[in-house]
Formats: sequence, structure tokens, C-alpha cells
Amino acid sequence: MKKYFLLLVILAFSSLTNATQDDFITVYGYSKTRTPENPRVFDKFIMHFNQNVAPKIGFKLKYQRNVELIEEAYKKGADLLEGADIVEIKDIINIGHAREQNFFESLDSEVLNQNIPSHLRAKDNTWFAMNKRARVIYYDSRVVSPSELSTYEDLSNPKWKDKLCLRVSKKSYNKALVSFFIDMKGEDETSSMLESWV
Repeated sequence: MKKYFLLLVILAFSSLTNATQDDFITVYGYSKTRTPENPRVFDKFIMHFNQNVAPKIGFKLKYQRNVELIEEAYKKGADLLEGADIVEIKDIINIGHAREQNFFESLDSEVLNQNIPSHLRAKDNTWFAMNKRARVIYYDSRVVSPSELSTYEDLSNPKWKDKLCLRVSKKSYNKALVSFFIDMKGEDETSSMLESWV
């Protein structure tokens, strides 16, 4: 069975010796590639890599958006991703799904270990995080003061009853957020806080 790593293991492939300029590392991911005039951060990374790094090490990156296939692999296994060398995984909840389906194998890379802090990679080096997500609260600053609403705990104030717009609970983003609070506060306190939001 072919195994997969989270992004940024790309640098570890620089030791390939038989690659040519026609060789590609295929990355499956979630994001739509934007226009050259409005690229996302990872588009910029791929462009820089292919223009400046690839000629030195002998291969390029090819990004393919395969959301449905990745989601299906979380349920049925990594064999569905046989066409990928690297899989971009979003959110810690999905890393759990990927581990259950045996996506990963350990990678010993001095480059990754030196550049990615230990809290942003697995202890067994089976996945490496390329970014962090900010979970921010949006509000109309013309009617709400930051002193009133600066933390998730503040959302429990009765004054916000029936005034909150939240993602549905089944979304992976919310599952990850709730997992964070359970780890920090415990199940009882987290449950009370969530109940006050609805």
C-alpha cells in the first residue's frame, strides 16, 4: 500500500537521484488554484518551487484538486489515493481520519525537523503541519465593543442569545474547536459553554 505525507515533505524528495525535468511530484489537495493575478499562498509556493528549486533538484510539483476523492479515502482507505505522492489534509480532525485509514508512514527528515516546531508535527514524524488556522469571532464594530466580545467564553453572555451565527456542528472545523475546548476545559465546562450558544 502506498503511504502519504502531509505537505512540506516536498523538501525531503530533494535526494532523488534519477529524476529529470519531466518528473513531477503530484499533490492532491482541497483548494482551487486561483489566477496568476490573485494566487493563494500555496500557489505562490508551487510557482517559486517550479521556477527556482526544480531546476536544481530535478523534479517539479503538480497540484490537483481532488476534494471528493480525499474525503472518500477517509472512509475507505488510502488506496484510493494511488495517483498522489503527497496529500494536503486540512484540519486536525481529518488527520485523525487519515491515521485511522493508514495514510501515513514515518519520515526522517532533518530539513523538516529543523524547520517545523515539534508541536506542529506528529511525535512519530508521520505528518507535518504547514500552517495554523485562526478561529476568529466576527462582529459589527459599530454596535459591539471588543471589550464585550473578545473570547469564545464571551459568547455565553445572555445578551447574545439568538444573535449568534454558527457553523453546523457536523463541520470538521467545529469538531476540532470543540476538541480543543474539551482538552483545555474538560467535557462538563465545554458542554455548558456550547449549550449557552444555542
